[in-house]
Amino acid sequence: MDAGLSYLHTAVGISGGANSVLTTPAQARSYPQWFDRSGEHEIADRLRAVVGRPGDAQPLPAPGRALVAVTAAVGCGQPRGAELWADGTDLSVRWTGTAAAPRECLAPFRAVAVFQVPVGALPAHPTIGGRQPDPANP
Repeated sequence: MDAGLSYLHTAVGISGGANSVLTTPAQARSYPQWFDRSGEHEIADRLRAVVGRPGDAQPLPAPGRALVAVTAAVGCGQPRGAELWADGTDLSVRWTGTAAAPRECLAPFRAVAVFQVPVGALPAHPTIGGRQPDPANP
């Protein structure tokens, strides 16, 4: 799918987040609330820096584009990149550049990825990982 990766963060212990399709700057600005809710304010602040704040001249998504935000467990190897794929109406992420996993894995990584996608490339009623997208905010 024609999607640009706008944000990627991987860490052990990420508990917040949601899988959402954000079609307006107001929705994009509210998405970081998922991380504020779980106490992960650093991730929320980084997302706000990416999507913009009220009054910014160039907020995301840009006109004619949408954001697809995904939070997922990615295993014991830390990915360095991500690609958004579509299979019919279902969107999924392929994590790329994954470092070799250690022999013992006590806590798997979780990742947050935000992609910018042309609105015309999105299915009319997309799912993410086989499920309906979460709302823009909790």
